[in-house]
Amino acid sequence: NVLEELYKIIVLKNYSSIFITNIVYVNKNDIVVRKWKSELPNFKKLEMGWMAPHTGLVMTRDIINKVGAYDINYKISADYGFELKLFKSYLKEVSILNLTLIKMKTGGISNKNINSLILKTIEDIKIMKENNINPLRGIFYKNFSKLNQLFWNS
Repeated sequence: NVLEELYKIIVLKNYSSIFITNIVYVNKNDIVVRKWKSELPNFKKLEMGWMAPHTGLVMTRDIINKVGAYDINYKISADYGFELKLFKSYLKEVSILNLTLIKMKTGGISNKNINSLILKTIEDIKIMKENNINPLRGIFYKNFSKLNQLFWNS
């Protein structure tokens, strides 16, 4: 059903080239513990370390071919680097699709243990520097902005 709905929205309605959808995180008992509601990016948010839920991004093949793949030199933060490239180039082509398309389990590599958290922070700082983003401000916002995902009720 998801692919059919996306086809209707993207192809038949000739909507946007990039959509940000909602995602939810579930624990091992399949209980929702965190909700990530989609919102539109802007340059201010990007400079503050903002990210869309990368697993909830939907885009045309044409956009992916233009932006390129994730940088595999980053073991944890490649998604963040990809989003910066994507949104810096195609900010005006992004739309919100207020659907929850992804339900994923908690416990990914980025928060597996303290070593993962350190590596993630180092990679985030490097990506921010490459994109002329102030890492001190960006790291703080990037990590603390996720707190509202614990309280989204819709």
